[in-house]
Amino acid sequence: MDRIMRGPGGPGGFGGMRRTMRRSGTSTSIEIVKLTRDNAVFSAQNGFVYLSLNGEKAVRVSLNRAFPFDMPWQYISATNDDGDEMGMIDDIADFDDDTAAILRAELERVYYSLNIIKIYSIVSKPGYTKWSVLTDAGKLMFTTRDTFKNILHIGEIKAIITDIDGNRYVIEDKNKLDKTSRHKIDLYI
Repeated sequence: MDRIMRGPGGPGGFGGMRRTMRRSGTSTSIEIVKLTRDNAVFSAQNGFVYLSLNGEKAVRVSLNRAFPFDMPWQYISATNDDGDEMGMIDDIADFDDDTAAILRAELERVYYSLNIIKIYSIVSKPGYTKWSVLTDAGKLMFTTRDTFKNILHIGEIKAIITDIDGNRYVIEDKNKLDKTSRHKIDLYI
C-alpha cells in the first residue's frame, strides 16, 4: 500500500514534504531521496535555485531546514513548486564550494533575521507591543501582537521574536545583553 504523507509548510516546517510510505506486513518505511554531489546539481538563475536530479531537466526548488535552530546547514529539504519533496541534503558541506555557496545564500535569504544587540524600550498596549531595539542592521522599531505567543524560546538563553509582518529578530544570548536590556526582556523570556 502506498500513501502520500505531507508535513507542515513554510520555513522551519517540512515545506510540504512529500514522501511515499510503503507498507509490507506490519512494517512501514518512508523513502527519502538523499541528494548528493553524485545525483544532484544545484544552480542559481534569476534569483531562484534550481535542481537537476539524476541528469533530468532542472526544476525550481525551495529549500527548507528540518532543524532550523540546531542544524541550520544539515537536513535540508528541496521541494518543487508543487510542494513535492525532491530529496533531502544531509549536509551542504558535502557539496563542492560553489554549490554550497548557492545553498547557503538561499537558506540565509529564506531564514533572514536580525540580531538584537540592545533593547531601548518595550511598550505594551492592549493587543500589541512596540519594541525599540538596536540590531546588527541599526536601530529600528517593530510591533508584535500577542507578544508571548510570538517569542520562541530556544533553550534558556536564546529567543526569536516574530513581528506582525513576519520578520524575525534573534536574541542569541540574553545574558550577553546589557543589564538594562536584560531587565526589559526578562518579563518576556
